[in-house]
Amino acid sequence: MSEQSPTPESAEPTPTAPESATPSAPATPPPPPASGAPATPDASAEPEKPAINTDAQGVQQGMRPKTPWHAYIRPILWCLVLLYVVIFVFVNNEQTTINFLFAKVQMPLFFVLLGTTLIGALLGILALVQTRRSSERKTRLKMANQQAKSQ
Repeated sequence: MSEQSPTPESAEPTPTAPESATPSAPATPPPPPASGAPATPDASAEPEKPAINTDAQGVQQGMRPKTPWHAYIRPILWCLVLLYVVIFVFVNNEQTTINFLFAKVQMPLFFVLLGTTLIGALLGILALVQTRRSSERKTRLKMANQQAKSQ
């Protein structure tokens, strides 16, 4: 434990400026600020204006264009359809008897109408899907025949 720390008298002073610098030479610029720290602006430089990027129609990027009035029609129509369905349910709530040949069932009229509407929509969608698949199959066969003829 006889280790001694240097005393202020024995420590050599560290030079603050290089020995070859002359007093009339300008000082070196300060190091750049740490990342995230604001830089000190140069007094002679003008402040930079942010660049405005526009697309082909002249609309600023990052800015949404004004919504056209006709974009509100679809939600309004859906609200009206919903209102109509709610009124339809309350108006057609009387009980009706359905004869399925092997059984008779009593239920509110709106369930019967809603069920037949859903069954009709489902059959229509299935018919459209089948027609589209058939059309795509015919198109693929026609293209294959054309490629076979060209070879």
